[in-house]
Amino acid sequence: MRGFLTLLSLMSVPTALWSQAKFGRELVSIGLNGGLFRLGGQDFSVTDDALGGEANVAVRLVGRWYFSVGGHYSSHGTVVAEPLRIRAVFLEPQVVFDAGNSTVLRLGIRGGQLHRSIKVDTTTYESSGHGFGIEGAASHRIVGRLALEAAVTLDFLSFDSLLPSGSTDTGTAFAIHIGCRLGVGK
Repeated sequence: MRGFLTLLSLMSVPTALWSQAKFGRELVSIGLNGGLFRLGGQDFSVTDDALGGEANVAVRLVGRWYFSVGGHYSSHGTVVAEPLRIRAVFLEPQVVFDAGNSTVLRLGIRGGQLHRSIKVDTTTYESSGHGFGIEGAASHRIVGRLALEAAVTLDFLSFDSLLPSGSTDTGTAFAIHIGCRLGVGK
């Protein structure tokens, strides 16, 4: 028993020292989350809500300012065909605010390239577009530099038509995300 307590004590020293670094002000933070994505607007009226995921890497520029690069994937059911798959790559400047010893708030404005595809019978239709939006997140440290994160995003979408003779499809994407964030470096 004494050996176990000694080992436990020795293991806790590096963890305690590592966790003393300023939470939320790491050089790099890596986020991974899943969420419920709701598409809105007339052009997406036949599209169901969907589970999806996002990942991003943010690098501290100066002080509380970060610049993030991320990706998104979701697969939405439709009433007319196979699922509508949406992929995106986005860039996002972010600002971070301390909200207590173990909690950080993050606000960001994001924009990027979108791609969607849907299969109807044996034909796959695809189109690209762009989007921009806002993100608000709260991260609460669990252990060391690992945090549980909850976020809300609202994005405005614009896609080229899936059909050659169609017009631009526009709408919104509202999402609630739950995931984790890991800070690296000082």
